[in-house]
Amino acid sequence: MSWKRNPYEYLYGWIVGMRDEGFDHEQIMEAFKTCPTTKMDANDQDQLKLADVIIRHALGQASDQEIEMYCHPTEVIGFKQIGKCAEGYIFMAHTTEDEDDFHFLVEEDAIDGASSLDEVRNVLMRFEEQVCRLLLYKSHTQSPYGVTGMSFQTAAAKLTWRDFSS
Repeated sequence: MSWKRNPYEYLYGWIVGMRDEGFDHEQIMEAFKTCPTTKMDANDQDQLKLADVIIRHALGQASDQEIEMYCHPTEVIGFKQIGKCAEGYIFMAHTTEDEDDFHFLVEEDAIDGASSLDEVRNVLMRFEEQVCRLLLYKSHTQSPYGVTGMSFQTAAAKLTWRDFSS
């Protein structure tokens, strides 16, 4: 698997264990449909297709590219400013229509010479394409960051001075 975070990996041990117990693909799929952990709607064809990909990937029968189509976000297409918090500046990253947008944090001292939300936004906008790619990467490879003074509790990615020094 590449750098994308696989949100289904926690199920892999269970799937492999069922295979090792002698369950075939159909029996694993039936267990998947009824397991409360998967929260799957057995009547939804898209969920059935995803379950099949998860099972096959866990058993080494599907490529990383197949499962990565379901590892959201798959693309960051833009962002907008939200406000200031104790840790720095909060922005909303926009993803594709069928995926959830996410918050990201820009540390207060991340951008040399920028001391306001508008100044930070202006710098980010000058490098929008690169920032979007960086946010996609960081949203998959970093743990969420706590945010104070906002209605939400975490940011999915954080930009630091290291990201802007070079």
